[in-house]
Amino acid sequence: MKRVLIAAFLAVIFVYSNAYAVKVKKWSGKETKLAGAGQYLGVMYSSEGVIVAGFETSAQTYREDFVFRASIYDETGAPIFGGGTPAEIVRLGSGGFTHPFKFNVNGKGSSAASALELIAETGMLVAGFTGGGAVAVKEKGENVLYSLCVLPAETIWDIEYAGNNHVYVATGPMGRIFRVSLKSGQYEAWGETRDTNIRFILKSEDGRVLFGGGETGNLYDLKGKNRVDVVYHFPEEAVVKAIQYQNGILAAVNRLKQPPEEDHAKRYREYFKQFSSLKDQFGATSQGSAPVDAYNANLSNMFEGSVYFLGMDYRVDSIISLDDYILDIAADKNGDIFLATGPGGKVYMVADPLSDARKMWIAHDFDYQNVTSILMKDGYPGYFAVAGNEAVVHRRSGGKSESGRFISQVFTPGSPANWGTLYWDGNGAAAYSRHGNTPVPDDTWTPWIERKTGYPGELDRDVWIFSQLKFDIGVNGGLKGFDYYYVEKNQRPVVKNVKVSEKRQSERGPLREITWETADLNQDDLECAVWIKEENQAEWIRISREDDIEQNRFLLYTDLFPDGNYLVKATACDMESNFGDGAAGFGISDEFLIDNGRPEIIDIAFNAEENRFTGKVRDDYSVISEMAYSIDGGDWVLFLPLDGILDQKVETISLSAPEHLETGKHVIAFRFLDEAGNRAGTVFQFDCPGL
Repeated sequence: MKRVLIAAFLAVIFVYSNAYAVKVKKWSGKETKLAGAGQYLGVMYSSEGVIVAGFETSAQTYREDFVFRASIYDETGAPIFGGGTPAEIVRLGSGGFTHPFKFNVNGKGSSAASALELIAETGMLVAGFTGGGAVAVKEKGENVLYSLCVLPAETIWDIEYAGNNHVYVATGPMGRIFRVSLKSGQYEAWGETRDTNIRFILKSEDGRVLFGGGETGNLYDLKGKNRVDVVYHFPEEAVVKAIQYQNGILAAVNRLKQPPEEDHAKRYREYFKQFSSLKDQFGATSQGSAPVDAYNANLSNMFEGSVYFLGMDYRVDSIISLDDYILDIAADKNGDIFLATGPGGKVYMVADPLSDARKMWIAHDFDYQNVTSILMKDGYPGYFAVAGNEAVVHRRSGGKSESGRFISQVFTPGSPANWGTLYWDGNGAAAYSRHGNTPVPDDTWTPWIERKTGYPGELDRDVWIFSQLKFDIGVNGGLKGFDYYYVEKNQRPVVKNVKVSEKRQSERGPLREITWETADLNQDDLECAVWIKEENQAEWIRISREDDIEQNRFLLYTDLFPDGNYLVKATACDMESNFGDGAAGFGISDEFLIDNGRPEIIDIAFNAEENRFTGKVRDDYSVISEMAYSIDGGDWVLFLPLDGILDQKVETISLSAPEHLETGKHVIAFRFLDEAGNRAGTVFQFDCPGL
């Protein structure tokens, strides 16, 4: 079995030591079920994180866009699998899949062969079809499936032999069990529930007929025709399967993401009752088509599976709870139970499930979404039907593997490192390491080197960016975890995106905000500083103290500096993390202007003969951006310079006095603003000659 886990959860634990120039770290895989992301070849791993030799499987792919929903052995002992879409039944042999049966089945729109039952007494095969409600039979030795009847049902979930040439059929979406004659095909509704779907039927060793509901969490007992009792109510809503186990029952249940409301379920059943006498047209109506097949709808709505044991003494024990949902349950002759689950494609094994010392193992971890069914052989799991984008059957070998292998995913600290000592917790295992400088192992990598726990490897003192581990585990061996020590080569911190904001006013004066970004491949603690210089100055001047910087942010009060063009530099140093042997990086801002000086007003005067104000306004660094005047305390009025555009550091004033002014003395105020936000003004009296 080969399974490459997509998610990598290998924890990197940091350990400080004064014996090294930089921090000593370790790649740690203490809990391999979570942390040991990689390839699991012929191994299984426990809930405690122990990897041991497991069971090999070989995969046989049927085809894409198909799901196996039922499995059983036919009268020859060959495994057969039913599914859809469309409805098909196939046999798996040494040469692959074959289609052993011809179909002569009534019922329109059959989408899947969803239930299979072999009658041991006669060798008759009974099949149920979802989408059309058809039930078909094949006599022993024949190769044709003949239609037995078409039930008033959309989904057939399970078939169980009732004895006396009758079978029970579990259906949806009206939550009914039918009793069907294998001779005549006549059927009767034998039991109805508040559930919309009956997922399974179990004829227990004590003669009870138990079945499970898909929405209410009820396990039912069919006492007789239309006599249904609730045996137990589970907190989970969907009871998907129950099996006989020792002196009681094991029930697999799932929570539903959105449990159906009772009124909705009632309306759902009522919708289908109109078709109960229209077998050939079931699922078609002028009011619209029937709801979609419940199988996929149920899968998407399930999560968090659990297993319960119901003893003959009415004792109910919770055995196990999972984050995955359960699709099938089986028990081997040793008493271990197996759970087929989704959506991660895992098969769980629970050893000694009724004991407080029970242990759960992930026995198989397939690279598919759902394990839909388990087919037992000689008292052990023989076949697993799995589904994702294609339908696949995994055939399991009979005995435990002589050895298994765990290959870790490629690990990198993110920078070149010296690799030290490897420790691992386990026995009966051989460890190997290899290194390289490419993320995918290739010919440039070192060969696999066998390791001894607690001893440095042959090539470990060389510098490598990537590392990978391999463990070969014997039949009686096990691996629980590992620690692999390394020391990164110190890398220079990176400082980038040094930004200087526009000037703004504060209570302390004009300021600009300096920000920057830092990165350090070694994840060292960084000490930052801010420096400044004028554009033609050679030396940088440090302007920050340690307490002045918060989250790569520094406030620069510009009134402390003469006007001019400046650059700012931000530095980051990892000295503290590297015991005096650190490295520093820096970034420099774009040039920016410090301009806190007011514009200068030159020779402004009033020429009475021309009735005009003249003069100039200038600034050393910034363009004049606004010119305005106010007469006798009136509103401010904007005006333009002589050339008609504000685009220079020196502008000429040529402003005619307003025509409406009365003859006599008046007061005029001028206001000028530069692009740096600095303001200057003047006020004086003038005599207006009038017109």
